[in-house]
Amino acid sequence: MKKSKEYVVRSFSDFHGVMARYAQNRWVFRGHSSTSWKLVPKIGRLSYSTQEEKSYFRSWKRRAAELVTIPILEDWDWLTIGQHHGLATRLLDWTYNPLVAAYFAVEIPLDGDALIYAYLPKRMAKREDEKDPLKWKGVKLYKPTAVASRVARQSGLFTIHGPPTLPLDQALADGEMLESIVVAADYREQLKFDLDYYGVNRLALFPDLDGLCVHTNWLAANQSYWTRDPSDEDAR
Repeated sequence: MKKSKEYVVRSFSDFHGVMARYAQNRWVFRGHSSTSWKLVPKIGRLSYSTQEEKSYFRSWKRRAAELVTIPILEDWDWLTIGQHHGLATRLLDWTYNPLVAAYFAVEIPLDGDALIYAYLPKRMAKREDEKDPLKWKGVKLYKPTAVASRVARQSGLFTIHGPPTLPLDQALADGEMLESIVVAADYREQLKFDLDYYGVNRLALFPDLDGLCVHTNWLAANQSYWTRDPSDEDAR
């Protein structure tokens, strides 16, 4: 495992300069609103019981069947659907698009720095290796089929963790790299406006009524940003 590097960005030019170094390999990215958050799936965090994971998932799947119209053939597909609709699973979201990861890093208005992880994987999870994803052991990257529209919109993929409490940084294989890009606290709010300028916002990533409502509310709450005097340097 190569020693982790950390970069700090305080402007969009900083952000572009750092991200340019990842362009020649198949790096994936993930945004964290807090630098204290661990690279652990939701069901592996303290407030959930991993012992009940199987019964919890089966119960959800029985009820979800009446709400899903596309043909779902395997539990890997069900897991993908659940993950992208907020179900606590052993999947952890990643994206090939660093702008998408940046959006999720700064979407929540918290104090302090935000964080973007850059991960260069060497191992892929394959369905034929384990039919039941809840029996998966170790951590590998998993490319889902496009059973949820959000997967395609967000250039999304996952790491699958077995057990779900196993953090990615404790399971890296030889040749894999994990680096971090810190979004300085005094830049995180502005980064959200910069991303919107390039078309990365809640509506673009969640193309439904929920996404439209959240994005419209954000526009209304920040109307003064677009009506300010461009000659006012303090406004920048």
